[in-house]
Amino acid sequence: MVLGCDKSLLLQFLAHVRPEEAESLSGALGEELDLSQTQLDPQVCRGLVLILEYCEGLTELDLSQCRLTDHNLDLLLPNLHKVQNIDFSGNNITDAGAQKIHSIVTRNSNIKTVRLFNNRIESREIFSTDPRFEIC
Repeated sequence: MVLGCDKSLLLQFLAHVRPEEAESLSGALGEELDLSQTQLDPQVCRGLVLILEYCEGLTELDLSQCRLTDHNLDLLLPNLHKVQNIDFSGNNITDAGAQKIHSIVTRNSNIKTVRLFNNRIESREIFSTDPRFEIC
């Protein structure tokens, strides 16, 4: 079974998910999770962390235009290696957050694509040698 619901309902689930529920919910989400154009506050990010801990086979994670900051990103980083394609476009990620993303991606061959368009990233040199990053 794959869970199909609108983004606002999914955000409510994520804001209140408990560890014992996270495994079932992560299985019901399927291969793609699109939270684009929603506001991911720290509480929702913590719920998303629980889901990512249990997810297997998540190929797409769209967090574009979610008002993500480096602080919220720090919550998500430990489990990003479980996702193949990640979209962080249109957020408030700075050079510091981008450096952390780069570090995780370079250590994990499972990650195929990371989109970082339209963030607050000034220093882009580190991304030029890895074709998995889309930043320009």
